[in-house]
Amino acid sequence: MPRHIDISCEIKSGVPIPPGVPQKVKHTTAYRGPYSQHWQATWLELSAHTGTHVDSPLHVVKGAPTVGAIDFHLYMGDAVMLDLTSMGKPNAVIKASHLEKHKKKCRPGDIIVVRTDWGRKMFGRLEYYTESPYIDVSAARWLVARKPKAIAFDFFEEYDARRTDFDSTEFKVHHVMLGAGVVLIEGLDNLDKIGQERFFMMALPIKIADAEAAPARAIAIVD
Repeated sequence: MPRHIDISCEIKSGVPIPPGVPQKVKHTTAYRGPYSQHWQATWLELSAHTGTHVDSPLHVVKGAPTVGAIDFHLYMGDAVMLDLTSMGKPNAVIKASHLEKHKKKCRPGDIIVVRTDWGRKMFGRLEYYTESPYIDVSAARWLVARKPKAIAFDFFEEYDARRTDFDSTEFKVHHVMLGAGVVLIEGLDNLDKIGQERFFMMALPIKIADAEAAPARAIAIVD
């Protein structure tokens, strides 16, 4: 029987979000009586880039499709996991040379999942962003050259996004990947529980009009 593994981060009040966005996650819960029966409704305030989420090219490409308009099939399909847990260290720079040994594993149309286990160790702390491993432009180009439908990460892959004063020209790896029409799945967790290199996964976003990103629930289905 297939196993279904939740590879999403848990979101709760106070969870830090990327430093370039000043707000934190906030849950406000309302209750109504009579209290003989329970009723509650929760209001959420959070960046669309909080925790496990997907990016559409609109994040860095003006006029590109919104996350609500993009084909949701791009966020589901056969996945291959590239084990870079040896790079899951503070401020480690992942380059194309670190990925080259995985070249034969990738097939056109795959979702490429880059695993460092950083999210499992650090999500929920500001250091998840400010000390994360990250990829350079050579790694971004290497990933795009494999012709994936999506690229997924369990760490904060864009170095300049940890700064509060970046400008749009500094999102170099996002420009390489999203500029090539490859969608991104970010903020994964629990990749250590999958136990196999190839699997089926999905990370379906909320259908939000006019947005470039949306929260998602990511699931791996393994044999």
